[in-house]
Amino acid sequence: MPVSKSSPLATSERMREEAASITHVTNIGIVMNVIMTLAKILAGWAFGSIALVADGVHSLSDLATDALVIVGTRVGLRPADKRHPYGHGKIETISALLIAFALVFVGARISFVAGREMYLRHHSYPGVWVLVIAAISVVGKEWLFRITRRVALACNSAAVFANAWHHRSDALGALAVVFGSVAGMMGWGHGDQTAGVVVGIMVVGVGLKIGVDALVELFDVSADVETVAALEQAISGEEGVRAFHRLRSRLVGREIFVDVHILVDPALSVVQGHRVADRVEEAIRSSMKRPANIVVHIEPDLPELRTVNPNK
Repeated sequence: MPVSKSSPLATSERMREEAASITHVTNIGIVMNVIMTLAKILAGWAFGSIALVADGVHSLSDLATDALVIVGTRVGLRPADKRHPYGHGKIETISALLIAFALVFVGARISFVAGREMYLRHHSYPGVWVLVIAAISVVGKEWLFRITRRVALACNSAAVFANAWHHRSDALGALAVVFGSVAGMMGWGHGDQTAGVVVGIMVVGVGLKIGVDALVELFDVSADVETVAALEQAISGEEGVRAFHRLRSRLVGREIFVDVHILVDPALSVVQGHRVADRVEEAIRSSMKRPANIVVHIEPDLPELRTVNPNK
């Protein structure tokens, strides 16, 4: 018997496929980050580029966030149990929050080190090889940002999205090194440090934005207005639903949890009412861009229920 694309079984299969995509793109990131870390730190140390060494340390921190994404994805995929009846999806949001903390720390560190070097009047004149390595890093990390972001949007994963921006911040750091190298070749000894300060501030800003978004999700804030509108349309458009109320939604990792009370004809049998609820559940799943966990409560359409529990 074929499985409906909006059935719970299909939803579980979709979650596994998304986890495989996340693991694949993250493994690509791990390989690139190992190569970039070694190249940047060694070249920065050999040719006297503070910004390149700092960027290499940033690439090293990317390995930690890659590990967070993989662990978070695997744990989040575990089925619900007695102690975790709503599943383990929150671990992905916590992973995003930890990555945000890492971004803020790394960005602050980059700005501090570069600013200190400027204060001490240490000049930096990186050579052409620093410029070459930094330019390669810009291209590689920007490509990694784009493919990781594509997977994040397709899977609705806050952790993967945060990791994508970690890659983008690395690309920005390398771009700053390019700027510093060119400035050094033109005789400006503080170009490298100035670029490091600017990039560090930008990385902190990205980290704060991702961290706030993760905290909002951890506080079980309702889904966005567009998603709620799609839910209302899916429910009200289903045959047999006279009205609905107590519509609630929240995001848990890559899933959305929805529960709603629908009012049906009081003359319907239990079986008939259950069929209406099944159709509502399938309509909701079909309207969502992410896996959905849904509970539909059936109530008779009586005047007192409409009065006590309005739709809005």
